[in-house]
Amino acid sequence: MSARNEKYRVFGIRHHGPGSARSLLAALDAYAPDAILIEGPPEGDTLLPLAAHAGMQPPVALLLYALDEPNQAAFYPFAEFSPEWQALRYAQARNLPVRFFDLPQVHGLVLASQASFATAPDEIDPPLPAGEGGRGTSSGSAEEAAVSAARSENDTDPEADPETSSGAEYPDPWRQLARLAGFADPEALWDRLVEERPDTPELFAAIAELMQAIRDDDRLPRRDRIREAWMRKELRAELRAGRDRIAVVCGAFHAPALLDLPPAKQDAEHLRDLPKTKVGATWVPWTYGRLARASGYGAGVESPGWYEHLWHRHPAGTAAWMSRAAVVFRGHDLDIAPAHAIEATRLAETLAALRGRTEPGLAEVTEAIQTIYCYGDASPLRLVEEKLSVGEHLGAVPEEAPEPPLAADLRREQKRLRLPAEASERQLDLDLRKDNDLARSHLLHRLSILGVAWGRLQEAARSGLGTFHEYWRLRWEPELAVNLIEAGHYGNSVVNAAETALYERAAACESLPELAAMLEAALKAGLPMAVPSLAARLDAAAAVSDDIGDLMQAYARLAPVAKYGDVRRTDSGALRLTLRHYLERICIGLSLAASGIQDEAATQLLDSLVAVDRAAHILDEHGALADWQSALVNLADHSAAHPLLLGRATRLLLDRRCVSTEEAARRLGLALSPGVAARQAAWLEGFLAESGLLLIHQPELLSLLDAWVCGLRGEVFDDILPLLRRAFAKFAKPERKQIGQKLAAEQDAGAVTRTAGSADRIDWERGRRVLPTVRLLFGVEGSG
Repeated sequence: MSARNEKYRVFGIRHHGPGSARSLLAALDAYAPDAILIEGPPEGDTLLPLAAHAGMQPPVALLLYALDEPNQAAFYPFAEFSPEWQALRYAQARNLPVRFFDLPQVHGLVLASQASFATAPDEIDPPLPAGEGGRGTSSGSAEEAAVSAARSENDTDPEADPETSSGAEYPDPWRQLARLAGFADPEALWDRLVEERPDTPELFAAIAELMQAIRDDDRLPRRDRIREAWMRKELRAELRAGRDRIAVVCGAFHAPALLDLPPAKQDAEHLRDLPKTKVGATWVPWTYGRLARASGYGAGVESPGWYEHLWHRHPAGTAAWMSRAAVVFRGHDLDIAPAHAIEATRLAETLAALRGRTEPGLAEVTEAIQTIYCYGDASPLRLVEEKLSVGEHLGAVPEEAPEPPLAADLRREQKRLRLPAEASERQLDLDLRKDNDLARSHLLHRLSILGVAWGRLQEAARSGLGTFHEYWRLRWEPELAVNLIEAGHYGNSVVNAAETALYERAAACESLPELAAMLEAALKAGLPMAVPSLAARLDAAAAVSDDIGDLMQAYARLAPVAKYGDVRRTDSGALRLTLRHYLERICIGLSLAASGIQDEAATQLLDSLVAVDRAAHILDEHGALADWQSALVNLADHSAAHPLLLGRATRLLLDRRCVSTEEAARRLGLALSPGVAARQAAWLEGFLAESGLLLIHQPELLSLLDAWVCGLRGEVFDDILPLLRRAFAKFAKPERKQIGQKLAAEQDAGAVTRTAGSADRIDWERGRRVLPTVRLLFGVEGSG
């Protein structure tokens, strides 16, 4: 190793550490560098000027993605208290050259996807995820949350990367050091030594010495060897450019590797034949929730909100934190008085003094809040953790930031509809009779088609019972930026992209239920241009399908849309005619489809049967309902059909008053007549499905059922009991209770009747036999 070069200094920091950031600024002032190198992706260099824009509000992240495969992406987050962000702003304020010098993502994204990179002989850590920058997070797919890209640089989180692979033991010296110092975990030790201290420029030499003692270069993962070789390569380039005072800002774990520069040839061996891909880059808003380690971000911190508090160093200190906690509790209807805040502040400061601390840390304030605000109960602390310790802050990027056309169109739509993206969860009640609410609904449905799950439609709105309202739950996650990039190949606007996505999926789909779902989505998303082609594709698939179950699912899904399509101002006339033909085919083939099938198929057909019945009553026109009820009668009389469906058909006819209670009782009696017990139980399960009110309000049916159960032989009862339990388990608890009370009342009434009846049948002859004994006992004379 060569002698240390005096033309640069290495500042090893903890990513997103406020104490590291404060000490770094003091050290930079003392050093007065002429250039700054920051650990990060070089593809982001062209975007660095935007960091000084007034519209840039951290937390934000650099998003790097493969142009050919946008689902391979990496995020590099920055908070206001991130040392890298402060170093960048320091350079911009003084017009100093500044750039990123980590391994470019043109290599990193490809390496992340190669299995051979994970199984290299010298690698002891798990495979390198996409975005292997030590502080990057990756998105392996559109639905997955960002995950850690590399070890946390020992930024107090050695467990962000497991230290074992294939059973090889690799001790964790940082965790051992924390235990020796009396701390439960390394995060607490690092906070005490670095993040909660005032600025200390001399800190970085001690950090480098500590990391040098912790590192074992012979067991260094291959990904770190490549990254550090690239960093040294870029550092040599700056030295050759004539820089005399270069400030190198990197994760603390890498600091020792940059203090001494080995021969360039040695690093070149690590960088030979690296694969490449084309990469795009942009800024995206980030959230504190995604900065938290709990999100899966390896370089994340436990409490971003607390770190923000440490960074700003509020003059009131602990009292300010307690006041903010009180606001959180009051916002959730928990009574917190000023006296609580005063006592909690005193307790936190006392705890800090007992533990030898100059001021309270997160542990002390949390314990004080639990004791004073929560009276020892830990459950309300969840509010403080979510709203304050972690926080729900969502950053912002300026409009000048480059973004894909689809993302730009979405941003314009959000602005037009006054529907901003928010990190906190938001409930949205849309009245579809209002123009703006209808347009919002269209936008959210279009995004759902594209796989951008910004909003989730609540179950109350999925019932299919036409309504003027929709209820959505909105929450913007940073990973949705990747979803938008992935969906960008469908089109440059949300409308065009959603239409194209439906066209492509429909062309490759043969499933009637799936095609029906696409047509429903097009109608709800306000895509009239896509409806004719989707309807034609659905008709073509239905014409060659002989699966009545699929046809029933398609009908049940589309009937409510056809009925209430005018709420969304869409023409559903052609769809109504199509559904009329579907129902005719369903009525003709229903009994045959229900015959000779196994229990699993019967259960699936049962759900479709109920759904079609509901839909037929919604879309009641041109005699369709009468045809459907006739089909139910035919099914109920079809002895070859599965008994589960026979029972359900009878119940549907009774609920719709198509048969009388007496007729239903007759059918129940026939179904429960001596025969196969399992078949009887299946009929009964179908008849009683979902509700016990029928038995409560129709005592004759309950009596029939009671008599049947009481007449079962012991071994048959044992066999049938699980089926009965399954049928009755679907009843609400109050319903089961009322049924039991009615049966008990009938049993008591029967006992009284039997007792009263026995008085009229006295056996006088037997009575005369005991009269002599009674006279003797009581001393009474007499005869007869």
